[in-house]
Amino acid sequence: MLTGVLTFEPVSFETVEQALNALKNGDVDCIFPTNFNDYFSENNGILLTPPLTRTALYTVVRSTEQKDITQEKSAKIAVSNGDANMGYIIKEQYHECEIAYFNDTLECLKAVSDGKADFFLISSYRYNSIGRICEKYHLIALDSGKDIPFCFAVDDKNIELYSILAKTTNIIPDSYVNNTLSHYFSEEGKTTLLDLIIDNIWFVIAVVVVIIAMLMLIIVQNRLIHAEKKANENRRIADDLSRKVYVDALTSVRNKGGYNDYIKILQERLDKGENIKFAVCMFDCDDLKYINDKYGHEKGDEYLKAASSLICRIFQRGLVFRVGGDEFTCILENEEYEMRDELVKKFEEESEAINKTANNDWEHVNVSFGIAQYDPQSDSSVIDTAARADEKMYENKRKRKAGRNIR
Repeated sequence: MLTGVLTFEPVSFETVEQALNALKNGDVDCIFPTNFNDYFSENNGILLTPPLTRTALYTVVRSTEQKDITQEKSAKIAVSNGDANMGYIIKEQYHECEIAYFNDTLECLKAVSDGKADFFLISSYRYNSIGRICEKYHLIALDSGKDIPFCFAVDDKNIELYSILAKTTNIIPDSYVNNTLSHYFSEEGKTTLLDLIIDNIWFVIAVVVVIIAMLMLIIVQNRLIHAEKKANENRRIADDLSRKVYVDALTSVRNKGGYNDYIKILQERLDKGENIKFAVCMFDCDDLKYINDKYGHEKGDEYLKAASSLICRIFQRGLVFRVGGDEFTCILENEEYEMRDELVKKFEEESEAINKTANNDWEHVNVSFGIAQYDPQSDSSVIDTAARADEKMYENKRKRKAGRNIR
């Protein structure tokens, strides 16, 4: 305080309830992140700072159903015991839904997979930490179209600390907060050796048997070099898996790695003879270089987030990916595939409406787009469909450039 430097010593807790008890007992000075409502804060002697940042709220559902939480009036939502944050979010925003409590996040995900619950809610930052488990249980995360604040919570008697933290939330750039939180949660979600062993126990047992046999052969035939090369290769594969991150830090949509993995899965389904109707929509944000050069990269980030937000809102059941600096892709299936023309028209109308009321260049949504549906007669792969959508996007960009001053 006297030197003007505020330092934090992080202390982790299993549940929000444990963190609240620690705050009341004076074991910690503040809690982050929290998003309690005013009623809860007032009744528990807590002061909440203005949000340090906001994050998208994801709904985890069974991949075979992909339900829309906004359309499910009597849905059951799984919540971890002690997670007061999520409990109050559900009561405020999904008050018609039933809450089902389970011991921890793993049990919540298993409950959704087994049909004991319909949804599990999680912030976009935390999705990396459960991505591997979701794949195991055949679950998928969808953007709910809502976001939640990340605030500091302090004891209402500690006015001095509250004042300092409240001022701090206005000083730290959003880009720094987003990058820091994305890095933290991606580290949390990395696959460990124990995770690999548990998920592949029979494979591990088989490997152990093989290694024992190899050791016997090494003693007899001196094959130590060959065994060492194989062990190194296995370690390299494990390291590659650990480094995979599927969510874009800036926009909270899936990134290029997630896109590549998804079209690979889609192609495998086509190769097996499955009859799939889908379309690929390509988006390219016009004028990003102009925004960056004139107003700085922070405003350029705001420009990208505005475009991403509208894409996710209009194509809310589609899978949205950020595949380049200013490029996004959306895969449309099921209901959104059937409504693709209406959705594209709505996207154009919403863009125009936003641009009419925007006060600054970086608040505009100027996006060129192209859409192509999969045609088994002309497309030999998913990539062919994406390439046709890309061509249409560039054709749309040329027309837009001729009709207005795209910089």
